[in-house]
Amino acid sequence: MENIVESAEITPEDQVLEVGPGIGSITQQLAETGCKVVSFEIDQRFITVLDDVLSEYDNVAIINQDVLKADLDKELSVYFDLDKPIKIVANLPYYITTPIMFKLLESRLKLTSMTVLMQKEVADRIVANHGSKKLGAIINCSSNGW
Repeated sequence: MENIVESAEITPEDQVLEVGPGIGSITQQLAETGCKVVSFEIDQRFITVLDDVLSEYDNVAIINQDVLKADLDKELSVYFDLDKPIKIVANLPYYITTPIMFKLLESRLKLTSMTVLMQKEVADRIVANHGSKKLGAIINCSSNGW
């Protein structure tokens, strides 16, 4: 998990949107960089753990909401300057990886990078060549002008 934060090249000036912090392993590493972090966590059971783990950081906000149902502009405008770039860091669950990526890519947010962990099968679909049986929905969209 340490490599994801390192790979994202996070600096103290960054605004980072995290999806699915779970118990906060990645969130804490992000917070320690000094950047602003907003994490969406749908599972209420993790909120108490996150509040405890992240209590010493004033640069982190946890939103107990389904990111797929969230109005990202509205929710993030409370914490971020939406005129500035936002980086995505996430450990995406297998069954909703594609919907989350679509939601983020279709948003009006000024995204500069998306550093995500995903299951190998999902990654294989994303990088599959045209004509492959593994080809996934995200790649198929590129032929429509994305």
